[in-house]
Formats: sequence, C-alpha cells, structure tokens
Amino acid sequence: MKSKILIIGGSGLIGSYLAQQFKLKGSIIGIIARNIKNRVFDEHIEADTTKIGLWIEAIKKYEIIINLAGANIGRRWNVKYKEEILNSRILTTKNIVASMSKNQILFNASAVGYYGNCGEKILTEDEPPKDDFLSKVCKMWEDEALVAKNKGARVYIMRFGVVASRDGGAFIKLIKNHKLFLGSVLGDGTQYFSSIHIEDIYSAISFLINKAPNASVFNFTIPNPVTNRELTHTISRILKRPIIIPFIPSNLLKLILGEFADTLLFSQRAIPKRLTEAGFEFKFKFLEDIVKDLVQH
Repeated sequence: MKSKILIIGGSGLIGSYLAQQFKLKGSIIGIIARNIKNRVFDEHIEADTTKIGLWIEAIKKYEIIINLAGANIGRRWNVKYKEEILNSRILTTKNIVASMSKNQILFNASAVGYYGNCGEKILTEDEPPKDDFLSKVCKMWEDEALVAKNKGARVYIMRFGVVASRDGGAFIKLIKNHKLFLGSVLGDGTQYFSSIHIEDIYSAISFLINKAPNASVFNFTIPNPVTNRELTHTISRILKRPIIIPFIPSNLLKLILGEFADTLLFSQRAIPKRLTEAGFEFKFKFLEDIVKDLVQH
C-alpha cells in the first residue's frame, strides 16, 4: 500500500514502528513530534501540537493522519499532570480535526481504559465508558476525533490494549523483571489484561485502510485476553523463572503509585469484535504467542 501518511506523535514506540513499516511499503511518511531524533523519513516537524502553529499546514498534504500524541500515563499522577494527560490528547486532536477535509482518513489512538473497571465482563466496542479519570479522558479524546466525520473524513478510533514490542514498552519491562526474579502477580491477579502485538497494530491499520468498514471504533486487542495472574505465570513458565514474590498487595501499589495504580488493577476483558467480524486475522491471537515472540528476539 503506497500512501501519503502523517504520523503525529511519530517518535514514540508505536509511531516509530508504523513509520518504518509503511515506509518499507513505499509510502511517503511525515512525522510530527516534540522531539525528533532520527530524521529518516520524508518530512519532519518538531512542534507542540497542543498549540496552533505552522505544523497544521502539513495535515492538508497527507491522505492519512495517524494521531498517537499524548503525555505518557505511566507515572504517578498529580493534579497538574492529569491536566497534561488530558490536554495533550484533547487539544492536539481538536487542532488536527480543525485542519482536516473531506476524504482524508484519521486514525486516532484511544485505550481500553475507556471501559473502566469491568471485572470478568467481556467488553465489545458497544460497552459504554465509566466515570473514572481515564475513562473520561478516552471518551473526550474519541469525541474530538469523531468530529472529523462531519467533514466527510473517515475516522477510526483505535482502543489499544497494552502494546507488545521488541523495542521497549511495558511487556519488555515485565520480562526483564522476571529475568531478575522480580515477577509478581499484582493485587489478587483476577483483573483482565488486554494486549496487542505491535505487528498486529500495523496490519490492522492497513486492513482498515483497504477494507473501509462503516464502523469507527475498534478494540485493538488480542481475541483472547487473560488475567494478570495468567500473564505473570505465562511469562514465568516461558522464561523458566520461578515467582519468588507471590503477589504485590493492591494497597501497597496504591500507596506507591497513587491513582495510576488503577491502570494496573482495573479489569478490562476487551475483545476485537469489530475487527474480527470485518475479517481481520491476527498474527498473535494468544498471550503466549506474544511472550514467546518477545523472548526469542
């Protein structure tokens, strides 16, 4: 597939991978980010995308916009940082959509955090959001992106599970912890953990570009989510590392991490109902496949 693709937040884990893969297929790639280290693509713009600037003019030149911009949630939050988490997503998306026109395509990031804490309930894209902080952020983020449909653009919301990549991210940290005999169940371990391999993110985006389904919101998660306990024991078994610390109490996690601990303790059993029904085939359908791939490379 050869297209003109602009990736906003393109220097992060997902953006860098997508840029490389689409470039290999012959696409013209533009990158917008706050800091760009490797200038190996066709256009590079450093910008604070929460503010109006010359970067907005680039949007008009591209057929496909992939918006991944947003402050990292993986740290302790305070009032100021929660405002940054929200504004980095909402203001950026608002600026992007304001500059879009008919027939462009917008892929906008979101997360399974949209669903809040749902226990064992299987979550399809039709499940409503909860009222915790991340649920509200995801709902507002998605609403801003969907405004582009009023302009005649195609919009695809990507509700990501935890992304597995050989180049970094949460999975690699978990594997390193287990190698150091520090792997442990979080809380009671019954919370469901939705994930996706980064290769399937690229494949799913390519699929949606070509398939052009009518739906706008898609769970980007493996079809078979597992609990935190299953995750921990799967990594332990594949690495052949015993679990020395059986579990970390929820109260201790909350004491150390504050409100961010909810992202580790909330249960989201999200399945990719719409991708599957549209005919998309995952390369990595099971958590075990993901862990084996990361360990072997």
